[in-house]
Amino acid sequence: MAVAKALNDVHPRKSLLELERDYFNHPHQFLLAIGKNALDMALTARELSDIGFQKACVLQPEGYYSEEDLKLIPDDWMFFKTSHPLPDQQTVDATKQVIRELQNLPEDWVIHCFISGGASSSFCLPEMGLSLEQYNQIVINAMKEGFDIYRLNAVRSLIDQVKGGKLSAMVSQIRTYVWAVSDILDDNPAYIGSGPLTHGITIPQDVGYWLKKQMESLSIRYEHLFELFSMAQEPNALHQTHLVVTRSKFVEALSSRLEKEGFNAEIVDLNLSGTVTQVASQIMDTIASFAKNATQELRKTLIWMGEPTIELSEQMYRGKGGRISALSVLMAERLLHHPNIVFIGLATDGKDGSSPDSGYFVFSETATHFRPLGGAISIIKKGNSGKALSSLGYGFSLSGSSLNLTDLYMVIFV
Repeated sequence: MAVAKALNDVHPRKSLLELERDYFNHPHQFLLAIGKNALDMALTARELSDIGFQKACVLQPEGYYSEEDLKLIPDDWMFFKTSHPLPDQQTVDATKQVIRELQNLPEDWVIHCFISGGASSSFCLPEMGLSLEQYNQIVINAMKEGFDIYRLNAVRSLIDQVKGGKLSAMVSQIRTYVWAVSDILDDNPAYIGSGPLTHGITIPQDVGYWLKKQMESLSIRYEHLFELFSMAQEPNALHQTHLVVTRSKFVEALSSRLEKEGFNAEIVDLNLSGTVTQVASQIMDTIASFAKNATQELRKTLIWMGEPTIELSEQMYRGKGGRISALSVLMAERLLHHPNIVFIGLATDGKDGSSPDSGYFVFSETATHFRPLGGAISIIKKGNSGKALSSLGYGFSLSGSSLNLTDLYMVIFV
């Protein structure tokens, strides 16, 4: 499959091995790896260093590594199992341990931080005055509100002691390199993993108003949170961030792979955003503009990337679905009278929310199969878009990826 091959083409391991080895051969080095690709990146860095790392902490969410992977961890490394998409107490305890290790480092050390998708939930310490339960409820409320990744990570940076450059402030006198896999629409490193060691997150006015309202019933004031965040925004010349894998690299690889397999591919939008309903309409508008000519061309493919949002009700939150499966259900309805068109949605990290599969395909006949289940709207309202599509045979899995770059959407004219 072209997508799987393209993901392999841009795997962090390949990009890291192209870096200058001098970066990784300081006499005293601390390795910190966080996210869905944490262990892969950490082990690759170990190969790059002739000296090795005197201390190492790896934090990776459960479900994104195998027992075989764990056998590769050196005996003197600390490995922490974390949670996703919300942090648990084990994650908070791991974060506290990492902070203790970092704050005890002499100033002549170098910190190498490898960060990838899933880092926001894998490295977490609620601000003083907030319990973990309160912290998670605020994040859940923001998700239900339909906040995009920028607004969501802005919220996290305010309510967390290590996000939004706050960890950077804790180790301000130590040279630090951040090596990041971008899962952000514009590859802004400040938002990758909510930027623990990178400055630049901004707080939109509407997010400030929203969070202030959330704080009304709690014992901590929004103004205090904003002051703590602001104090950590001073740039630090000792701290550098490098993008190891970007969405643009993946786009180049995917286009090349599709071309080799005989598809005439065209990139429509790399920053697809909006609610799943809005996005479904956008995609259909594009299909309409291409349809007349594209049906005459062999295997024409249109490509979108981005992260649509979906406003979650309590019922939806308990269901088996995700934004990719929800958008696929909506697209199935819209393609009802459009034969010769296939829509495919895929999570590059192998997981679509709580859906059973990582990807879904639909076409003109798919919507007719929704009727015994109550129809498309009923399926989405119950949060069971993934369960419905998988049970009907419209799901597929992308195994062994965990490379959280983007949601990928394709329309193929057949």
